[in-house]
Amino acid sequence: MRYIIILVIYFLQIITLSAQNDKISGCVYNEFKEQLVNAHVTILENNKTIVTDTKGCFYFSEVRLNNFTLKIQYVGYKPFYKKITSTSKKTKLSFYLEENDSTLDEVVIQGKSKAEKIRDKAYAVNVIETEVFKNTATNISQVLNKVPGIIIREEGGLGSDFNLSLNGFSGKQIKIFIDGIPMSYFGKSLTLNNFPSNIIASIEVYKGVVPIYLSSDALGGAINIITKKGVNNYLDVSYSLGSFNTHKAAVNTQYYDKNSGFTARLKSFYNYSDNDYAIDIIVPGEGGKITDETTNVKRFHNAYTSKMGQLEAGITNKKYADELLVGILFSDNYKEIQHARFPLKMIKPFGEVFEKNKSRISTLKYAKKGVFKNLDVRSFIALVDNERRYEDKSNHRYFWNGEIEYDDHLSTGEQSSRKTELTLSQENILLNFNLQYHLPKQQIIAVNFSSDNFKMEGNDPLHTRNNTQFGEPSTVDKKVAGLSYSFNLIDKKLKGIAFGKRYNYSINSLTTNYSGTTKEKKNILSNYTGYGGALTYLFTKNTQVKTSFENAIRFPENSEILGNGMAILTNIDLKPETSTNINIGFRTNQYLSDKHKIHFETNTFLRSSKNFIYLRPELVFQVNDNLDKVLTKGIEGALEYTFNDAYSIGVNATYLDIRDKSKYVKNSTQPNPYLNSRIPNVPYLFGNIKLNYNTKNLFRKDDMFSISSFQNYVHGYSLFFAKIGNRDRKLIKNQFTQNIEAIYSLQNGTYNISVAANNIFDAKVTDNYNLQKPGQNFSLKLRYYLSN
Repeated sequence: MRYIIILVIYFLQIITLSAQNDKISGCVYNEFKEQLVNAHVTILENNKTIVTDTKGCFYFSEVRLNNFTLKIQYVGYKPFYKKITSTSKKTKLSFYLEENDSTLDEVVIQGKSKAEKIRDKAYAVNVIETEVFKNTATNISQVLNKVPGIIIREEGGLGSDFNLSLNGFSGKQIKIFIDGIPMSYFGKSLTLNNFPSNIIASIEVYKGVVPIYLSSDALGGAINIITKKGVNNYLDVSYSLGSFNTHKAAVNTQYYDKNSGFTARLKSFYNYSDNDYAIDIIVPGEGGKITDETTNVKRFHNAYTSKMGQLEAGITNKKYADELLVGILFSDNYKEIQHARFPLKMIKPFGEVFEKNKSRISTLKYAKKGVFKNLDVRSFIALVDNERRYEDKSNHRYFWNGEIEYDDHLSTGEQSSRKTELTLSQENILLNFNLQYHLPKQQIIAVNFSSDNFKMEGNDPLHTRNNTQFGEPSTVDKKVAGLSYSFNLIDKKLKGIAFGKRYNYSINSLTTNYSGTTKEKKNILSNYTGYGGALTYLFTKNTQVKTSFENAIRFPENSEILGNGMAILTNIDLKPETSTNINIGFRTNQYLSDKHKIHFETNTFLRSSKNFIYLRPELVFQVNDNLDKVLTKGIEGALEYTFNDAYSIGVNATYLDIRDKSKYVKNSTQPNPYLNSRIPNVPYLFGNIKLNYNTKNLFRKDDMFSISSFQNYVHGYSLFFAKIGNRDRKLIKNQFTQNIEAIYSLQNGTYNISVAANNIFDAKVTDNYNLQKPGQNFSLKLRYYLSN
């Protein structure tokens, strides 16, 4: 009762104070009546600026001006001005911004709004609205795992190796970028599963055709992570604590001087986890015979640490440059390796094997729209230095019960058949230059050129083969030139793009025998022309159909050809992959009334691939190899219902049919025994359900509360080709997990706290290669955000 009285008095105070001050409030929308989150609203007379909240609304109190002008700005839209003549009454207004056609070809998404989903473009693309994730303890891989068509298979806890699949393609077949720079060259110290969501403004997921400014040899899709920018000063600090002694911290800030245009940005994070969760391991029977019996043990040599700091400084939003920035990024990680990759090898734990990675990346970026009125320029150059160290030289044997046999093996390592102390040094010079020329009637011609020069060498004083293989520099030179033409017809209803790409690729390396006593130099040169197009038709402003076609190629990565000096062997004869890709999609937003909204989208796709690269078991090792032909068919769909902008339920599902269509065994005339078999170790049916409730002014006028649950389902699939051995033993079983999270924010998002429970019912969850992931776990995150 006392609490209720205090609460009533508190709300009366708020009402009284509010009545004493002039105020103006309103909401900002686009032409589709979608809220624009993080739009900047400025009172020009006193230069006071605020941003719209998660519902696209804003609130000024104590205006104390009889006449003033509001200026509303949002990326991709024309500035809007509104004169207000009186604030004697409490005023709530609605503002509708008009899209700026000159920015249609730039993919920059901010906030939670769906307005920037590039819905009127022909690409098959999802734009992930990351605003809702900023207060959660999730990393980018967990965010992506909620997108239709994507499944990320991790091999353990924080920092573990993972494999991302997008519409049937996976791993290096999918290119990942950070602000247009290929993420693969950032090194293993900076990956999707250690990158915090605080740093991200949005994520673009292209399914099939990729814009030419993301210039690379992606086989059938790409992901572009756009980091936070904006035109305001801000400080964003967060810390989270989780199960298994997991700690995550991030500090991000920006200083911007409007008069000079000087801009400085700092992005940083630190992650650590013991990863000492319990797992079930196979217990050998008498005489070492493998059985199905398991025992529950706790991981003990599985810790992970990662750190990153990036500083950018320069000029933004001036006549001569929208962006002119120099930057430096440092990152490193340390990862203890507990066991080998395959489940049956988990019988033997490791106690001293580890891997270290560190990177230094220098960047120079320049962008300017409207050069000579109709010309846009965007470019960057990046210098990348990576160093990777892998060490396996212990003489001791470790057991899951904590026992140690000292000096058990003197000539071999714990994981490798030979002791290893491998250091690899990698250098990259990346260059990307993009021009866009705007023709009449919203036609655009774009030209892009990118160059990637890569060099790697290393040494291993304990492993002769590694020392021979990596002792001399291996180089890769890749150049891609692209040309595209986009058009807009029938009163903006029919839009499309056609493009062509020219690839030049060369690799200089060598191959050696198992003992490392012989070597043979290899030089591979290859050229290829790719082409494609995309088309969309808008039946209404809220409903459209899309289709795209592409003839794509992907050259093998250096690491796929050379292996990693550990469990993955060299295959210098690995061939480039090619694929013919077709997409057909449909999406609609239906506003049944002011309170009811339904969003639906679906996408079907066909991929006919040749020389498909996959990781094949080779005795106790693995090797990247080609399958002559693989056919991928699939369909994905997502349906979401929202009521009163407060309650929502969404469901999405993906079905894949990926078959080996090779008629013959490789390099022979023997029939392929696995013809028409599913490609192994790839989920083919998966989906999730999300329930969410959010509200404002729960306890006070400037607070926000949300609670959401996320259920994920993965249908069982085969670890190896289904015709090999006992199917039941090889089958990865059906998996169903439930997560729940609550977030509470104060002072319009200045102070934030979130609590999450993952895998609530402690289900046994296995993933890539059937390796077990953490069970039930919890996290708490605190975040402070200040902006002017």
